[in-house]
Amino acid sequence: MKSILGISAFYHDSAASLIIDGKIIAAAQEERFTRKKHDNSYPFNAIEFVLNFAKIKLSDVDQIIFFEKPFLKFERLLETYVAFAPRGFKSFCMAMPVWLKDKLFQKKMLFNELKRHDNNFNDNKKIFFSDHHLSHAASAFFPSPFEEAVVLTADGVGEWATTTVAIGKGNNLEIKKEIHFPHSLGLLYSAFTYYTGFKVNSGEYKLMGLAPYGVPIYEDKIKNNLIDVKEDGSFHLDQSYFNYATGLTMTNKKFDNLFGQKVRDSKKEKLTQFHMDIAASIQKVTEDIMIKLIKSLKEEFNLPNLCLAGGVALNCVANGKILKEKIFDNIWVQPAAGDAGGSLGAALALWHIDQNNPRKVDHNDSMQGSYLGPEFLQKEIPMITGFNVVKGFLNLEIDSQYWLQQFNSILETKSYGQHIATDKAYIVEYSSPNTNKPLHLGHLRNNFLGYSVAEILKANGHEVVKTQIINDRGIHICKSMLAWEKLGNGETPNSSGLKGDKLVGKYYVAFDKQYKEEIAELLEVGKTKEEAEKQAPILIEAQEMLMKWEKNDPETIELWKTMNDWVYEGFAVTYNTMGVDFDKLYYESDTYILGKDIVEEGLQKKVLYKKEDGSVWCDLSDEKMDDKLVERINQFNEIKYGSNDNETRIVFATLKPEGTVTTAPNTKGVTA
Repeated sequence: MKSILGISAFYHDSAASLIIDGKIIAAAQEERFTRKKHDNSYPFNAIEFVLNFAKIKLSDVDQIIFFEKPFLKFERLLETYVAFAPRGFKSFCMAMPVWLKDKLFQKKMLFNELKRHDNNFNDNKKIFFSDHHLSHAASAFFPSPFEEAVVLTADGVGEWATTTVAIGKGNNLEIKKEIHFPHSLGLLYSAFTYYTGFKVNSGEYKLMGLAPYGVPIYEDKIKNNLIDVKEDGSFHLDQSYFNYATGLTMTNKKFDNLFGQKVRDSKKEKLTQFHMDIAASIQKVTEDIMIKLIKSLKEEFNLPNLCLAGGVALNCVANGKILKEKIFDNIWVQPAAGDAGGSLGAALALWHIDQNNPRKVDHNDSMQGSYLGPEFLQKEIPMITGFNVVKGFLNLEIDSQYWLQQFNSILETKSYGQHIATDKAYIVEYSSPNTNKPLHLGHLRNNFLGYSVAEILKANGHEVVKTQIINDRGIHICKSMLAWEKLGNGETPNSSGLKGDKLVGKYYVAFDKQYKEEIAELLEVGKTKEEAEKQAPILIEAQEMLMKWEKNDPETIELWKTMNDWVYEGFAVTYNTMGVDFDKLYYESDTYILGKDIVEEGLQKKVLYKKEDGSVWCDLSDEKMDDKLVERINQFNEIKYGSNDNETRIVFATLKPEGTVTTAPNTKGVTA
């Protein structure tokens, strides 16, 4: 049995990992014990945990490896300060004493710290050092389910490298290409983290989370000024905009002038739309560069698998975009892609690369679902009796005694969950079915949620009006009507034994079946797919029925009313079974007429506008939203108002001649 302890520390995300005979046994990040976010201290607690978990002493560990090489990092610092001199003198004076006292002699410092775990540990020859980016790459490839893969590592900076490309095959991992400091995608992203007022090496996830609220209007400005991206995805940063190489800040005044604002003071200034747009812009640039780089790697190496590591690989939004591009067949991202994962990668690199030990690929998960640290739940929370993870979903098992206590507590409280009446009133709309088919699972979910929300609001003392909007008009309704007329032979819910909505849905399916058969026949005689879909006889008949309906043809109206009544009776059975009800029903066939008048009024008052195709729209740019379609003319020359699906919501509004839409006055504060 051979054991290797991996350590990352002194920069951020200190951690420890333990492997035995190449198998990952335990791993933990120091912040989990100290509760200090991104704790960079010596990972005393994490090391203690992995040793105790494996039931071994430090003196029994065969080898210990640190995740980077301090001398190379020191070399980079010295060369950088010389290259930028006399800039950075203040930073140089602050950094050098720390390095000359502690960091440069890290082996001795590690040895002294390690002895705290075990007085019998006395062999500093057991301590090794790995290249920073090799540690990252190893953490991504060796636990992956791939025999062979391209490994891309992108972060702020290691010793010199900021971006590396490696090829992993079996137990071998070789770095093929590098981009060196100060040109760094990770540091570029961190510069914007700093600029928007978040903490560097900590708040990057906040910048990523801010991005969806903005628009990438500064994308071109970033690409044209800050970074030069080559065809293969490699890049070069214009250092005249940055201070991170030798200064105490990430950006400078030239950077501020480029975007027109100073660095946000998070203690004094709130986030604005400007910061959201900045976040969206750098997120878009990052995604574009990563995709371009990965496309280049696929073309160059032509392997099916990709592994990702490094701080940039923690950008899950960018990872999602990469996945959607389908550049590689398979992608595996190290869960601890940052420096914490470097402790694991260093240990695996020592075992497989330096010692040439064979690698056994686990096609399921060598990381054991990343459950390598302390089991907090069952030890610290008595109500949790167990847990499991299925396809990324965490399932918790709650002690039955806990539920009994909760239920007994509820029973003992007569007015549980109820509050004093308020002056607020709410409209809660749910279900919203079509009358051409039965209620489906989505409607059931909608009903349970809507009814529950209504009852909770009631219990909180509010007046509640429960509504549903029924879509009972349109070509889809005609399809069921026509199919029943042609194929039904007078079948009714009573004669068939089917619920009314189920019976009507049966004929909607029957229509679709015949429609597809007619399309196939037209395709055989030389029609295009588009022509066949429009010229199918049964569809033309349905269109004709719709036009008769629009002209109030008595027979069509009577058929519609008859079949609608069947559907409503069927809906009622389902609603009664579920135990849900409604205070108010709205019908599309009624609101359609109202919609006509409102749209016409809106056009007259220039609140709404008409496009060349005859569709009518509402300009919502002042509300920072897209224009909203309020009237469209479909292929059947049928005018449609609003939305017809089960997400429809009623909004009571008045039209103002100034061109604004405002909520109608309501003394009870009714909302929709």
